Parts: sequence; structure tokens; C-alpha cells
Amino acid sequence: MASLYHSYAGQLAPDAPSWQLKEYEVCYCDPSVVLAKMFDNLDYNGQFDYTPYVKLNDSGKHCWNEFMSGNYAWCHVVCIIFS
Repeated sequence: MASLYHSYAGQLAPDAPSWQLKEYEVCYCDPSVVLAKMFDNLDYNGQFDYTPYVKLNDSGKHCWNEFMSGNYAWCHVVCIIFS
């Protein structure tokens, strides 16, 4: 897990709320590391569909409902295939 320190980057009003003046630690996991560990875990064998997809609703708008329907998964598989 990694962490970064960030603070509010917008314009500050003279009466800015206290949360805009503080610095926050943001902890996160690298998605590629998480996926690699999931694929290595035999408990997920046959339980995880790792095929990226794009699902559209009736009006043609993208439906986001899980990681594999997101742009991250779709863009990375396209990069891997065409590399």
C-alpha cells in the first residue's frame, strides 16, 4: 500500500472551511498489483470473470457496475493486445 499527502488545490476564500486548510494522507493500492495478487490466489480460480467489457444501456450510455466494466480494465487490455 502506498500513501500520498494532498491538500485542497482550489481557490481559498477568506472564510475557507478548516478542511480546505488541512493536509490529508491518501492511502491506496496499485490496481495492477491487486489484480496480480488476485490472479495468483487459487481461491479465485473459476470464481472471477476477468474479461473486460463495455456495457451500454438502451440509450447508448456506458453502464458502470464493476471493475471490469471500467475504462482502466478496457484500456489496459487494449494496450496489451496492441503492444
